[in-house]
Amino acid sequence: MGKEIETLQQDHEVWVLSFLSQPFDRELYEDHKNDPHWQAVSISKWTRAWHILTEPWMPYYFAARTSLRLALRLISMVRKYQIDAIHAEYAAMGQYLWIKKLFPRLKFTLVEHDMTAQSYERKVAHSRGLKKAFMQWQLAKVLCKEEKYIRKADHVLVFNEKDRKLIEKYYGRADVQVINPFFDELGELSSFRAAENQENGRTPEQNGLKNHKDGMICFLGQMARPENHQAAMRLIRLFGEVEEKLQTDKSRDMTARPELFIVGNRPSEELKSKESESVHITGFVDDVDSYLRQAQLAVFPLEQGAGIKVKVLRAMAVGTAVITGDIGAEGIDENYEVLIHAESDEEYVSAIRKYLSGENDTAKIGAQCRQFVLEHFGWEKSEKVLYKLYHSI
Repeated sequence: MGKEIETLQQDHEVWVLSFLSQPFDRELYEDHKNDPHWQAVSISKWTRAWHILTEPWMPYYFAARTSLRLALRLISMVRKYQIDAIHAEYAAMGQYLWIKKLFPRLKFTLVEHDMTAQSYERKVAHSRGLKKAFMQWQLAKVLCKEEKYIRKADHVLVFNEKDRKLIEKYYGRADVQVINPFFDELGELSSFRAAENQENGRTPEQNGLKNHKDGMICFLGQMARPENHQAAMRLIRLFGEVEEKLQTDKSRDMTARPELFIVGNRPSEELKSKESESVHITGFVDDVDSYLRQAQLAVFPLEQGAGIKVKVLRAMAVGTAVITGDIGAEGIDENYEVLIHAESDEEYVSAIRKYLSGENDTAKIGAQCRQFVLEHFGWEKSEKVLYKLYHSI
C-alpha cells in the first residue's frame, strides 16, 4: 500500500485513513501523526468481536473491519478536503461503498489483495463437521458481499492474472486491471544486480549468492493467520522427518546441522511450544528479509489461503531458493520455471533433503528466482495503470 500512496502522490494530493490494530500499525503511524494527510482510527480485538457478533449478515472477516468511527471520519474528510476518489485496500473495505450515495461524484477503486471467495472455498475443503458447516455459511455470505462490492465499485484492481480471471468467472466483471504487489527489496535488488554484474561480468544465473547459511530453512508469515499457523506446524513436523532421514542417510554430505526458523508476528502458544535446539520461533522481528537472505531454502507448505503470496516473492527477490506448492506458486510461477514444486508430505521431505544435501545448487536456483522477480514483478506496470486510472481526476 505504501508504494501505491507514493505513486499517487506524484500527481495528486493524497489523504490516508487507516485502522490501527497492531503494534506495527501504531509504530508506522507515529511517523505521520502530525501530518493532517495521515489519519487513523484505533480498533481493538474487542471492537472487532462486537461487530462480528452483532452483524450476522456480514462475513466475520468483513464485519471485523466495520467501524462507525472510521465511517464518520471518512465522511468528514471527503467533505472537508473535497476528495474526488477513494482508493480502498482489501475486499472488506468495499462495505464503505455506501459513501457514494452521499457523494455521487466520488470514484471508488477497490483493490482485491486476494480472491476472498477462493480463500473460503479452501477453508471449507479443509474443514470437517460443524466447522465445515460454519465455513460453508461464511462462504455463502462472502460470495454475496464480495459480488456486490465488485459490481458496484468504479474500478477493481488485483495483484495477479489468476484473480482477474476468477473475478470475471465468479462475478462477471471483465474490466478488472492487474497491478504488481510492491516490496522495497526490488529497488535494492536492482542496483545490487547492476553492480554485481558489472564487477564480475557474469549473467544473473551464474552469480552465486553470498551470506547464505548451509542447512538453514526459513518460513515467513503473520502467524495469527490460520493458514500460516497451519503451514508452520506442518513444516515443523516435516522438518523432524528430514532430520531423522538425514541422520540415518550416510550418503548425504551435510556440512551443517539443519535449522528451521519460523519468522513472524503473534505465534500461538502451541507453535512456541515446538521450539527446540534446531527449531526457532522468532516472533516479531524488525527485518524479516535478514532471515530470508541467510536461508539456504525458504519453504512454504501452504494448504489454505488465496491470492499472490508476497512472502514467496520476498524470498525469491533476495535470491533464496523456494520450495512450495500450487497455493504458494499461484499468480507467481505456476509453471514452476524457478520455484521448486512439492505438494504431498513425501514430496516436501524429499525436496528438502535433496536441496540441503547439495544435489542441486541452491545458489544458482536462488539467482534464477531473483532474476524472475525482477523481470515479472517490477513496479513500472503498476505506475502506468494507476496513472491512467486517475489522470483525469
